[in-house]
Amino acid sequence: MFYYNRTGKMWLYYLWGVYFITNIAGAVLFKQVLGMGGFSHTPYIRGMFILFLVLGITFIWVPLYMLNRQAELKRGDLATVALISMLIGYSVIIGLANANTWTYILSDTAYLITGLAIYLLTRFGGIHLRMRDQYLAPASAVLAVLLLGLYFLSSWVPVTLLVVFVGLFLYALYTARTGVLLLQLGPLAFLLISSNRSLLLTVMVMVLVLMIVMLVKNCWKPILTLVFAFSFAGLAAVLAGGSVLEMLNIDFYETALGSRIEVMMGMGSSSGVNLDEDVTIAQRLYEVEMIVETLGNNPLYWLFGYGAGGTIDMSGSMDPSVTSAALLGMTEVHNVHFLHGALLFRYGLFGAAVVAGLVWRLFTTSIKYDDRSLMLANLTALSLVVYSYSSSSYLLVEPLLWFLLAWRTTRIEWGQTHEEAVASRPLSKKEGAMKESFRIQDLMYIVQKRIKLLALVVITALSAGAVYIWFIAEPQYEASTQILVTPAIGDDQAPVSEDWQSSRELVNTYNTLLTSPAIIEPAVQELNTSRTEEDIQRQLTVTTENESQIATVSVRDADPEAAVAIVNTVTETFEQKVPSIMNVDNVSILSKAELKDVSQPVSPQPLLHLAVALFGGALGGLGLILLLEVMNNKIKTEEELEAVLGLPILGSVNIPLEKDFIRKTDEEMSPQPMPVIPIRKNGDTDQNPEMKQKV
Repeated sequence: MFYYNRTGKMWLYYLWGVYFITNIAGAVLFKQVLGMGGFSHTPYIRGMFILFLVLGITFIWVPLYMLNRQAELKRGDLATVALISMLIGYSVIIGLANANTWTYILSDTAYLITGLAIYLLTRFGGIHLRMRDQYLAPASAVLAVLLLGLYFLSSWVPVTLLVVFVGLFLYALYTARTGVLLLQLGPLAFLLISSNRSLLLTVMVMVLVLMIVMLVKNCWKPILTLVFAFSFAGLAAVLAGGSVLEMLNIDFYETALGSRIEVMMGMGSSSGVNLDEDVTIAQRLYEVEMIVETLGNNPLYWLFGYGAGGTIDMSGSMDPSVTSAALLGMTEVHNVHFLHGALLFRYGLFGAAVVAGLVWRLFTTSIKYDDRSLMLANLTALSLVVYSYSSSSYLLVEPLLWFLLAWRTTRIEWGQTHEEAVASRPLSKKEGAMKESFRIQDLMYIVQKRIKLLALVVITALSAGAVYIWFIAEPQYEASTQILVTPAIGDDQAPVSEDWQSSRELVNTYNTLLTSPAIIEPAVQELNTSRTEEDIQRQLTVTTENESQIATVSVRDADPEAAVAIVNTVTETFEQKVPSIMNVDNVSILSKAELKDVSQPVSPQPLLHLAVALFGGALGGLGLILLLEVMNNKIKTEEELEAVLGLPILGSVNIPLEKDFIRKTDEEMSPQPMPVIPIRKNGDTDQNPEMKQKV
């Protein structure tokens, strides 16, 4: 079913073995043992996956592929590496210049580098799938059982499995497999109801995209099957939907999807739809507003984004589930839901253009090729992009996307060189004039050939980093204090486990309260400073550790005395205001900030910043070198000429340079002295000079 070479087989097993172990076993472990559900354990699972993947790549797969002399990169792969390398390089440098948080800079960079490694190693392995229709029903049944089992066991389903199930559903529509569709509709309907709007949006949009593809291809049978399938699903939902949900003890309007539909229909509200009633919907709109405000009128931000690790101020957010998941507390949030907003914010119009180009290629190849295996890869990859539209983090961090991109590229190449291909296209003149494959030795030669350009880019990045560190960046000092939230109990009672759990939950509420106007406004009045409330809110950072009642409040400022004064004043004001706001006195200050503890600036850090500038410059320079090589369509070798003409080369003529030709001609035309040849006769000896004759 899968095609691969020997090292590709090992890589395939390792990749998906690590993925399923970390996701499925990790989700059950975090849910059942640690009590963490939903999105709270997602960062930890992703971190585990990247750790195991990096170990495998470093110590297993890179040495194997480096020793494999047959491993080659195509020109399209070079373009992909160039674009992603440039994206990583400039986003790291911009993130450094904007003083973004190191935790998020490293995570953004790690996700992109890991995804690129998945793409390259999958391409080196020659991995692609030949989809056999007889396997569609068993694969759908097994996946449906696995999805439903995970849902009832941990109330959480991996996104990869959801998207693969949607891809199989779309493939069944495309191939008009009515029996498989009937098998898929029940589990899919349950997952749509019990999951979220992202899955419903994905199915709706992808069905529309598939219909457009089939109309362009003049495929009417799948369209009729689609109409039949949804008519049957609608009839079944009307007749048995309510009774089935009641049997499963599920109230539709209490599910994630049902509650959203209820809000959007305006049920329970005499004024119709009110977005403020649905915190998550209002949250998405608020994020976009904050992104536009953050980018401002600076065209560079709109072109290249805010860089890796960029965060937005969410102090005015109404969604505590999003803000409480932020590593920096309740004010600076890294997660942006809408895909277009996330791309513009981190990578600017350049990043948005890269993703738009990817979507266009997936759509056009779905129309151009009739290969069913390729269609499955295209539909599944498009489903992941659509799913990511309302949950952007799944676009670049999900390994399935990078795996599918490599799979479809290999499948296209395989189809063009085998009889099984139904539709193939000849190379254009521009493509024919290029070298289409590169070995590892060729890549080293490409870098060596333009080593001066690479050195120039690296030196420029280091110079820009040095100028920023010592001439532009203003030293920042950080002052911190800690507050403790204790259980709210009577004087004659001892706290029990429920009281401690309640105090932990209160910490999240207090984190939001710390940055609210109710605390900031009186603190600013007491400080008697020229800083506004918005300035103080941006400077404040509140962090808490898991399962802890202690919150750390930090303030960064160019003036160390001001940083100490602000953080102490805010925490003291918070301690005084909590009893009147929350009707409970359970907050105490553990330690106040002191000036002696903030004598050294925390930013910028010269060595660390220069190291990042070096890393970003090297990646950007490599990307630029590869991009120039991809755009170069000159014929420079006999092999390239033979590939373009399609004829064997019988010989070659070395044409000397013009200056060499002129110099040689002058030498031939100048008078030359006649040689002197001695003529001997028999018996002559060299001792008789009179017998020599000049000729």
